[in-house]
Amino acid sequence: MRPDTLFPLIALASVAIATAGEPKPDDDEHVEYSATEITSPPDPACLAGFWHSTVARRLNDRGEVVGDTVCEIATGDAASPVLPSFSHGFRWNRAAGATTLPSLATDLTDVFARDINESGTTIGWELAADGSAAAPKWPRAGGVSPAFEPPGCGILGLFALGEGINDRGAVLGRVGLPSTTGGCRLVWMLKLASGEEFVGPAGTPRQLNNQGVGVGASANRAIRWSPAIGEVVLYEDPAAEKVALAWAINDRNEAVGQINQFDPQLGCLLRQTAAFWAANTRQTTLGGLRGDTHAAAYGINRRSEIVGQSYRPPSCPEYDPAQAHAVIWRGTRAVDLNSLVPKRFAREFHLEIGSAINDRGQIVVRGQRRGEPPAPCPALEFDPVTGENVYNPSATCQNLYSFLLTPKH
Repeated sequence: MRPDTLFPLIALASVAIATAGEPKPDDDEHVEYSATEITSPPDPACLAGFWHSTVARRLNDRGEVVGDTVCEIATGDAASPVLPSFSHGFRWNRAAGATTLPSLATDLTDVFARDINESGTTIGWELAADGSAAAPKWPRAGGVSPAFEPPGCGILGLFALGEGINDRGAVLGRVGLPSTTGGCRLVWMLKLASGEEFVGPAGTPRQLNNQGVGVGASANRAIRWSPAIGEVVLYEDPAAEKVALAWAINDRNEAVGQINQFDPQLGCLLRQTAAFWAANTRQTTLGGLRGDTHAAAYGINRRSEIVGQSYRPPSCPEYDPAQAHAVIWRGTRAVDLNSLVPKRFAREFHLEIGSAINDRGQIVVRGQRRGEPPAPCPALEFDPVTGENVYNPSATCQNLYSFLLTPKH
């Protein structure tokens, strides 16, 4: 071969090799997170082809995730042959997969896992067929024990819901205690690892930090509470037209949540605003994505990174998952997490809610498979004409999937 033809061939080969190694236009140079599906434990009772949902809720810094899963089962009843199964609580990690969490009782309708600490101990709640509720606590080593043992009261009987657990082994929950009138009062309760208990305000707690400070709601107010500082109001509407709830708190006593404004005529959510409350209770509202009217913040870590949801409903009483987006806030600006994951993944799944973020920046998200048709989820529905429950075999539901997003850098 002539030397003057050899050089062009070498040059062309070099260009071809370089081009093969260069990112294509569809490659993911900008991607910030990898995505791993959080699979629920296998359940042989689940019916193939029917509705199934995996709802991941919280995680620790090890990347262990807790949540619950529900599927459809055969009942053996000819009048209503298929109905939702019990909700099963689970704990998941990337190496071992998902494990079903055992229950305290046998006559259950639902089990939910709500929070997990760094030692892997998980807390949640379970509902029994008689309407009572218990708060199981699951250590990583196995087994189950009650996190709270209230005396029971009124028609509720035993009532305890476990909502938060910290790294010191303290647990926060909602329990029913006898009232002076003979009924029940539902209050916050903090139980230390020593067994010492503290009764808090009425309402609904949501999370507990390592300082023993919890957040949640009391009446229409978002609050922060601990035995040391008492009740601190984060948001209250004097006109009682808005309802606020704090969902999460970090170890700097910073909290996040939402402020809801309801339509008095339709009785549905008219507007929702995401909020950040500093340790001194100063409030900052967090914007949603362009054009959205609803936003809620569900998770915050020690670096004050916040995740949640931005949403634009088609109308006041309706919810369209395609219009909901999982987001992370950069300052007060919401960024769609669907734009920060690999394109191949984003083409297959739509992420609609970010539920938690740990100190490593890992995020638990939930979403749906694009283009997947709704699955059958037969249900008993109340008929206002007859006053009875009627079996509806044509009801459908969208399958729900959960994922762990891990920062790539």
